[in-house]
Amino acid sequence: MNTTIGLLLFIFIFIIITLEEKKKNDWITKHLKSKKRKENHIMNEAAKIFINKRCIIHLLSGEVNGIIREVTDNSLLVETKTENQIINLEFVMRIREYPESKKRKKSMSID
Repeated sequence: MNTTIGLLLFIFIFIIITLEEKKKNDWITKHLKSKKRKENHIMNEAAKIFINKRCIIHLLSGEVNGIIREVTDNSLLVETKTENQIINLEFVMRIREYPESKKRKKSMSID
C-alpha cells in the first residue's frame, strides 16, 4: 500500500514539473514571436545609440558585458574583454550603458 501511494505521489510531482517546464518554453516562444512582428526595427534603431559605448546586454538567459562595435539588420557585434561576440537581437531583452562612478572610474569589472 505504501509503495502504491509513493508511486502515485512521484507521478503527480513529475507531471507538475513537466507542465511548469512547458509553460516556461511557451513563454519564450511567445516572446520571440511577438518580437518578430514589430520590435525588431525598434530594437535595431535603439541599439545604434550605444555604438562604441560600454554596455550591459541582458538576454533571455544571462547577460553580456562589453563594447557594442556594430549593429546590423538583426545582430550586434560586441567586443568583450576576451573575445568578439555576435548576438541575435531577437534574444536581447534590454541594453543599458555600463554604470560609472562620479570620479569616472569603472565601478564594475568587465567579464
